[in-house]
Amino acid sequence: MNRTSVRMPIMVLFATLGIAGTVACNRTPPPEPTEKSSPAEPADAAIAPVEPPEDAQTDASIVYNQTAEGIPVTTLYPETMTVTSNRSGDGIEIFFTFKPQGNALDNAEVGIFLPEGAATADEIEALVRGPNGLLDSNGWTPTGEGDLAEFPYDWVEMAIAFNTEREESGYVLLGQAEGQAIQAILRYPTAMPDAYWPAARAILDNLEFGPTFLGAEASEQSAMAIVALADTEWRLVEIQSMSEEIGTIRPDDPSLYIMRLNADGTVNMRLNCNRANGTWSAEPSDDDSNGRFQFGPLATTKALCPAPSLDERIAADAGYIRSYLLKEGKLYLSLFADGGIYAWEPIDVVRFQTEPDAQLEAAILEVSPDYITEIGEFGSGPARYIYSRGDLNGDGIDETLVLLMGPFFCGTGGCNLLLFTEADGEYTLVNNFPISRAPLIVSAEKTEGWNDLIRLESGGGVEPAYIRHTFDGDRYVEQERLPVDPAPEGKQYLAGDVTFNNGIPLKPQNRSN
Repeated sequence: MNRTSVRMPIMVLFATLGIAGTVACNRTPPPEPTEKSSPAEPADAAIAPVEPPEDAQTDASIVYNQTAEGIPVTTLYPETMTVTSNRSGDGIEIFFTFKPQGNALDNAEVGIFLPEGAATADEIEALVRGPNGLLDSNGWTPTGEGDLAEFPYDWVEMAIAFNTEREESGYVLLGQAEGQAIQAILRYPTAMPDAYWPAARAILDNLEFGPTFLGAEASEQSAMAIVALADTEWRLVEIQSMSEEIGTIRPDDPSLYIMRLNADGTVNMRLNCNRANGTWSAEPSDDDSNGRFQFGPLATTKALCPAPSLDERIAADAGYIRSYLLKEGKLYLSLFADGGIYAWEPIDVVRFQTEPDAQLEAAILEVSPDYITEIGEFGSGPARYIYSRGDLNGDGIDETLVLLMGPFFCGTGGCNLLLFTEADGEYTLVNNFPISRAPLIVSAEKTEGWNDLIRLESGGGVEPAYIRHTFDGDRYVEQERLPVDPAPEGKQYLAGDVTFNNGIPLKPQNRSN
């Protein structure tokens, strides 16, 4: 088939249909096709050319045009093929497949994918070639770089050849047009190139991309996503890999991996011993339970966390998150090209306060008589504290939970946690819990009229565990040790980005006092 003779009518047809602002994928006419009109086969591919079926129809006679549905792609395809398309939070997918013929060609395809939020081929290359990427997750073996001269289209920048265990060959084409990254999958039976390539060429030769505009509707959808996800806090449950060899990874201590999505479009993360801050955005599809999701660049601290740690993996993967799903109370964030899924569970939280409270500070100093000037101002300076308030015994008066921070009050396993009752501005100590970490979980279960408390112990060579405390009528006592997975249910107090710098300075007592 002469490509030029096919291309001229379609350009006229697109103009007749009123498709404005499109960019031709092949502005410079490609060289005349060779006898077989197919690119060189991938290395090591066992090619046994066969003639196409006598009834094969390779003239591109059917128009694909779904621009009215928000899919900015147009082309022609032969009558021997069918097409399906979808626009979701991951992006735009279009698959051309052969009508059933009862042979290996039934599994062949030409797939076009426009990933949401990606503008260049470089942005998606690692998600195709890298671990758990498109090739790896599908079990496709790369066999070398394809000859770009065989794909003379303006948008094509890379051609990756591959073979499969099902005696298939193919290419992944990567490129961009109109500021949008493009991925094309060309997959066919290794023994049937002559039956595949005329149809595939018809699609590629006539493929054009137009700009996408979000418009007012998308802005309204984005606002819907903000309502659904804004001011929510999540704890990492697991990382689901598409590779059976890797499987599902669960953090040893889920409380070390916390994500807060703020209403102003910023995100704060605790990644084990590191912190990350940046931006997030979302755009739902038909409703606010699923759609596009993307993180902006994250500023991350670079401390070396004790192994095993997921901090570096999460920070690296964040830039490739492309969609979200809210299902059965959990938030699933999916990586581009089936690279994996991050599952998060919601945290019912009471965030810590940082407004100084003079009466509370006096109560802290009263129960900490050894915290004096000579000791307290050594090294990093005065200790610091944060606090949260909540009614633990149903009397309508809030109790106060205080976490003390700094070398005087902390060890490798955690810091001192104080519980006070309050009446008429006077604080009374109920408990002093050692080696505790924020947040503290307040269970819905009660003992002697007080909510059970569950605190986390980890570090210092101790196996991480949650400690359940019950009230005995006078104070809380340790009841049982619980595994960190799954995390106990309850409302979290002292929640947020708990760091020493975020605490309130606590001036030590003078020895003379």
